[in-house]
Amino acid sequence: SGYAYPEDGREPLVFVWFGFTGGRVRDVVREMISRHGPVYHPPRDGEILRRLLGFRESGGKVQRMDAFAGARLVTEVLTGIGEGAASRSAPGRRHPLVDRVCRMIEQDPSSVASAKSLATKLGASREHLSRVFRTQRGQTLARHMRQQRMLEACRLLKETSLTTKEIAARLGYTQPANFARLFRGILRLSPQEFRRHGVMPIFPG
Repeated sequence: SGYAYPEDGREPLVFVWFGFTGGRVRDVVREMISRHGPVYHPPRDGEILRRLLGFRESGGKVQRMDAFAGARLVTEVLTGIGEGAASRSAPGRRHPLVDRVCRMIEQDPSSVASAKSLATKLGASREHLSRVFRTQRGQTLARHMRQQRMLEACRLLKETSLTTKEIAARLGYTQPANFARLFRGILRLSPQEFRRHGVMPIFPG
């Protein structure tokens, strides 16, 4: 988990923490982030925001509820923030090329060596693909690809015992030193330091 305080922020942030276990929740969350990014803006006058803020009356105590009530609340939250994200991006729905690009990179960040090879797989020109992606996501395709590789590197560091050299090779880096230098440049930690006490990053966009 992670957060970034907005540059124009003037008021304290209010956090509501949900813990999900079991099922396909990771796939659901990844799908939402792939479509709308990691930051959401539910309508200030929306019912779901009022409900969430109402939990502050509990004085910070853990809220326990049965499975049905919990599932209903989670569904309402995801629906509310999803609808808010969709309305913010309307009327221009995301280009189908962007959806395909994000799915391909997410499924296997090491499978695409460059924007050019990715464009070839999709039957598009590199220039067109890069232009559409930047227009839709607000960042370059190359940067998005680097971020996804770093996310996968972070996951492998936390969830496996693979060495830095093995992780670099798995992600398509022929020189482990180059991978370690890029990792430190983005995460501000070496791979070894991240494995010991790093937390999974959330990249904007």
